[in-house]
Formats: sequence, C-alpha cells, structure tokens
Amino acid sequence: MRKRGFSPNVQIYNSVIDALCNCRSATQAMVILKQMFASGCDPDIITFNTLITGLCHEGHVRKAEHFLREAIRRELNPNQLSYTPLIHGFCMRGELMVASDLLVEMMGRGHTPDVVTFGALIHGLVVAGKVSEALIVREKMTERQVFPDVNIYNVLISGLCKKRMLPAAKNILEEMLEKNVQPDEFVYATLIDGFIRSENLGDARKIFEFMEHKGVCPDIVSCNAMIKGYCQFGMMSEAILCMSNMRKVGCIPDEFTYTTVISGYAKQEGDTDSAEGLFANMQAEALSPNVGIQGIQHSMPSSLAFVELIFSREALDFKNRMAKKGYVPNPITFLSLLYGFCSVGKSVNWRTILPNEFQQEEFEIIFRYKFLFDQYATESVCCEVSRVLQHLAGCKSLQRVEQKFANS
Repeated sequence: MRKRGFSPNVQIYNSVIDALCNCRSATQAMVILKQMFASGCDPDIITFNTLITGLCHEGHVRKAEHFLREAIRRELNPNQLSYTPLIHGFCMRGELMVASDLLVEMMGRGHTPDVVTFGALIHGLVVAGKVSEALIVREKMTERQVFPDVNIYNVLISGLCKKRMLPAAKNILEEMLEKNVQPDEFVYATLIDGFIRSENLGDARKIFEFMEHKGVCPDIVSCNAMIKGYCQFGMMSEAILCMSNMRKVGCIPDEFTYTTVISGYAKQEGDTDSAEGLFANMQAEALSPNVGIQGIQHSMPSSLAFVELIFSREALDFKNRMAKKGYVPNPITFLSLLYGFCSVGKSVNWRTILPNEFQQEEFEIIFRYKFLFDQYATESVCCEVSRVLQHLAGCKSLQRVEQKFANS
C-alpha cells in the first residue's frame, strides 16, 4: 500500500489491530500501534478499546489498563467498552478492589454499566467466594434498571449452591420465573446437584420434576445428580428408572452413571446379578475402563466400584458365571479382580482369572494402574498384590517395569 504512495488511515490500522487481537496476537497488535504513531496517524477510542479487549483476553490486564490511561491522557473519552473487559479481567485475577474502583470510575465519567459490566463483577465476586457481595451488586444493578440475564442468575445460583445456601438459591430461581427469565438446564442441574450434596433428595426431586414440567430436557449432569441421590438413599429401582428415562430423551449414560449405580448396588444390596448386567452394558457401550495409557485416573472409579461390588459376596461364583459367558478379563479387570481376591484373603485364586500370559506392554498397563489402586487399598493388600504379580511375571522383568513407573 505504501509502495503505491498510499498511507493507511485510522480505519485501516484499526482493522489490522482488530484482526491480530482476534487471533490472540495482541503483542503484535501493539507493534502496529507503534507504527501508527510513527506514521503520524492518531489512534481513536476504537483503537484503544480493541487493544484493551485483546490484551485482557490474553491475560495481560495491567498492559490493558496502561492503554486505558493513555486513552484518558489523549482525552479520547473511554466508554463502557473500554472499562468492561478490564473489570472482567481484574475480577478473574482476584483483584476485586481494582475492578470495583474501575466500575466507580466508569460511572463517574457518566457511563452507565450494562448487564455485561455488572455480570463481569458478579462473576468475579462469586469466583472469589464473595457471594453476599455479589448479591448486593445484583440489587444495585436492578436499582439502576439494569436487570440480570440468565447468565448472571446462573452464576449466582452456582455460588449459592457451593456455599450450601440452598434456600437463597431457590429464591433466585423463583425470582427468575417471576421476571420471566427462563432457567436453562444448567440452572436446574446446579440446584439439583446442590440439594443432593446436602442430602435433600426431596427438594432435588421436586426441582427435577419441575424442570421436566417446564419443558427443559434434563442433561447428563442433572440426571447423574439424581441417580447419585437415589443411590445414596438406597433407592436403586428409582436410580435404574432414571437411567432408563435418560435414554428416552436422548441423554446417554456415561461412565459416571454406571459407576454410581454399580457402587450403589455394592453399598446397599450387593446385587451381583444386576451389577453384572450393568458392567456388561458399560463395556458394550465402550465405557469400560480404558486399557490405554491416557485417561487412567478417569477410569479408576468404575474399576474400584466394580471391585467393591463383586467382592462384597460370592466373588468366586460371580467370576465363574462371567467366565461361562465368555468374558475374558483384560489387564485392568484382571488387576481389579486380583485386588478383590487379596482383600478377602484368597489371593491364590488369581490363577483362575488369568486367561493367558500377559505381554510386556500389558504389564506396563497393569503397573500404571497398580500405583493408583494402591492409594485405595490397605498396605497388606498392596503387598500381597505385588507378591502375586512378582510370582506371575518373574522378579527381574517385573522389577524393571515397576521401577520404571515408580520413577516416572
């Protein structure tokens, strides 16, 4: 452009700076600003607002504030778009006093904060655990005829539930309905989970039923929360019914769902037949514990819940029934069974659950899981498992594998 004798104007510079900021290249955008100064082209408030927003998105809040001060020095009259990203950015850093001061400064310049500005401050306060202060800000914004949207209500309800302030959270839901702000599935899921965590299954159930009555389709979070509640109270038939209804609305049970129900059977009824069916379904849906290296910690609960159940009673009978159905334990299931046998003093039975000789890579998988399983077992059980594995694999090769992962 310059080669043809044309000089970029402020609009062209702004377009380039905006494009760089959208690509998370605010540092490069500042280089363009310097070129802009050098060419004698004066930036406008749009230039500074774009840089402020880009820098805040990348976490460079202090640098962004520097450009706010520069805009003020140049008498460019910063506006709401100048302050809102900074307020949000400082809230995310936990610097709530700075964010509050910026809000006051903004109003002092004659700019009325909108729902986005207030929402940024409320979100920051809730994240910092200052829910009461967030509620005060909510009151102040309504006094200025700025009314909360569903996102602000979501944040407030989430904060109140985390603080176990469930009556207040329920009041916020009622306020939403009165203001004709329709709660989404996140609002309901947060409330349901909050009541379940407080062992208030009755209110959780009412919220769940009310959500369905309002035509809001339950998501995986709300369904899992209800299933968790039913299992906590030993209501396994209701848990299974809820699990079945999930599918009817297109919500597919995940590993947490199966783990919760299997664990529920272990703690409440010891129903090995039902658990066997669930475990088979879990594997059929590719939700069995991953034998790969990644996702190990995520798959731990299902393995442990399964172990907890099958060794609560009739472990050998359970194992034999599985074998008759052609079930061949993979390395993780083998390890789960081994821990179970050792926990009931029947470590000798490991021979009955070993289908074939495991390969070296399968032993590597076993030992990656072993260090995790050891966190949930007694020292004597851990030692017995190690002894059996040493006998199985041979001391030298086994020690090399175990040492490898102990040092990794």
